[in-house]
Amino acid sequence: MTQKILRGTIVEETSITLAELSRICCVGTSYLIELVTEGILDQVSDMQLAEPGQWFFTVNCIKRVHISLRLQQDLALNLAGIALIIDRIAE
Repeated sequence: MTQKILRGTIVEETSITLAELSRICCVGTSYLIELVTEGILDQVSDMQLAEPGQWFFTVNCIKRVHISLRLQQDLALNLAGIALIIDRIAE
């Protein structure tokens, strides 16, 4: 299966829901929950107080999801490896 990667410029900082992030990135919500659990994605809302359906993310998370997908597909990295690489990229 080939995924089409969309590129663009984000002109406004806004929050998006878990469902919206899932739709935009063409991945399941369970994958996104795994990324949050591993520390790859940070959500705006407090994780202890909110159910996953109530989580909000910044649009910057879209790029992190795409990077995560590419690292998994191209290098067959697990989520712990992806988290380490994304943290190093952010530094």
